[in-house]
Amino acid sequence: MKNNSLSINKLLEEFSEFVADADIKSARILSNISVAIFKKRMEMNMSQKAFAEYMDVSQSMISKWESGTYNFTIDTLIRICSKLDLNFDVRIGKSEITPFRNFISNQWSIQGSIGSKNIPERVIA
Repeated sequence: MKNNSLSINKLLEEFSEFVADADIKSARILSNISVAIFKKRMEMNMSQKAFAEYMDVSQSMISKWESGTYNFTIDTLIRICSKLDLNFDVRIGKSEITPFRNFISNQWSIQGSIGSKNIPERVIA
C-alpha cells in the first residue's frame, strides 16, 4: 500500500511559501488580544450580550473581537484595555521571533503520525 501522507515538515514548508512571516506574527498578536478579551469576559462571568452593554458596543462587535481576526486600531485597544483594567504594552525593536521558514527547516522532520514525537510547544524563540 502506497503511503500518500506528507511529512509535517513538508506540509508546513508548503504552507509557509504562501504566508509571509509578518502575517504569521499578525495572526499571533490578534489571537493573543482576542484571548485576553475572552478571558476577561469569562472572569467577569458575562455573556457576550452583557459584555457588549458593559463595553458600549454591539454584541456582534464582541464576537468580532473574540474571533481572532478583527483588526484593532491602537485607539480601540487602548479603550478596551482601559475599560477592562488590562495593560497595553507595545514594544518596537529587533524581532526575537524565529522566522517560520527557519523554524520549519531547522527544528524537526516528522513522518506520518506526530503522537510519539517531541514537538516544541512554541514556535517563538
